[in-house]
Amino acid sequence: MCYVINNRKRKSRDASGIPKVILWSAPRCVSTAFERSMREHGGIKAYHELYTSAAYEGEERFYPRYGDKPPTPNSKYSDVRQQLESSVEGFQGVFAKEHAYALPKTRREDALPDGYSHTFLIRMPRKSVASLWRAAIKNEGSESPTIYDGEIGICELLELFKFIRDSTGETPLVIDADDLLNDPAPMMKKYCDYVGFEFKESMLHWKAGSVDDWDFEGDWYDTVMKSTGFLKPDQLRDVDPDVSTLPQHVQQFIQEAEPGYQEMYKLRMKP
Repeated sequence: MCYVINNRKRKSRDASGIPKVILWSAPRCVSTAFERSMREHGGIKAYHELYTSAAYEGEERFYPRYGDKPPTPNSKYSDVRQQLESSVEGFQGVFAKEHAYALPKTRREDALPDGYSHTFLIRMPRKSVASLWRAAIKNEGSESPTIYDGEIGICELLELFKFIRDSTGETPLVIDADDLLNDPAPMMKKYCDYVGFEFKESMLHWKAGSVDDWDFEGDWYDTVMKSTGFLKPDQLRDVDPDVSTLPQHVQQFIQEAEPGYQEMYKLRMKP
């Protein structure tokens, strides 16, 4: 698969010929469980939220959530791109899990790495936004936590989706979280077939606990850290949240995100 972004020819495989893919998502869309599954493959090199770390903790950060901490050295967007483009030995593929809102909008095409195909994971806003709100309450210890502009993430996800589609002339693969959780085996197999990974049954189960490079833990990762596989939608805390109990501005977040979600949902890979 070859494509052009900003007049540069890119390939979804590096010089060694192994497939490389980024999964773009918004917060609370089951993307960390998806990454956890990929890590069980055994032959895939996984990168965890390098752009997100740059957006919050890097030298060019633009989200103030962790502004009281000194920036992490060597964490510019050019450093992230260089790391993603670096050669890897002994792996059959490379997988990176990311949030679209973490990309710098003014130079997005310069931040994207060569050699990757792009895929997208979505989830209905009434679930993802309600989950984000609850997690923020628990992590900040406040009933009125701060949600910064962009952190809902769905509008930014749609913007990136359209950018990739318009730049490549191809419609990127979209997966809906509920489709994945309702029937993970065939959905993961379809995903692997699409990106060029070998599907393994071992990807459906894992040991409970953390992963070495998961820096943001607490309630953000609480569910996936306690899990041993993909949970069914009715096993999640936000299976069908009562939106009317949420603050008005959070309900507004959901309403604003819904059209973007629906636009991508129509193009999703069906079970």
